[in-house]
Amino acid sequence: MEYARREQNPVDEPIVRYAHVLLMWAEAMVESSDLQGAMQKIKQVRDRVGIPTMASSFADKNIARNYVRDERRRELIGEGVNFFDEMRWKTIKETKFDQKVAQHAWGGTENTGGDTYEWIDDYWYTRPVPKAEIELNKNLKPTPRWIY
Repeated sequence: MEYARREQNPVDEPIVRYAHVLLMWAEAMVESSDLQGAMQKIKQVRDRVGIPTMASSFADKNIARNYVRDERRRELIGEGVNFFDEMRWKTIKETKFDQKVAQHAWGGTENTGGDTYEWIDDYWYTRPVPKAEIELNKNLKPTPRWIY
């Protein structure tokens, strides 16, 4: 049976743009030290809108890694993946909780002028084992520092 609207379909069909696939592929290539391959994947994303890809952005692994991450941030903005990327890369503390970033984001020059968000600790990067799973399986232990 064919459904007129995606949200009426009982099967969750995720939509992933080809640019997202290319960016994931480029990220994997950087991590496996295939910088030229990663550059080609990024080039495919950028060529479709006429933006050049500079070879100097793939001069070494660290530069390439940062370049691919920035490209993901720009290309996928507002698509619900950036938060999870930052958590996976363990960079959210620097990109969202840094005082200078907060000032820049809100147009401040000396302080944020209101509520501030504090980074509690790096344990945020580790997701807790769900309490219901721990109750079902006594071999599972609660994740340290998480309150159940």
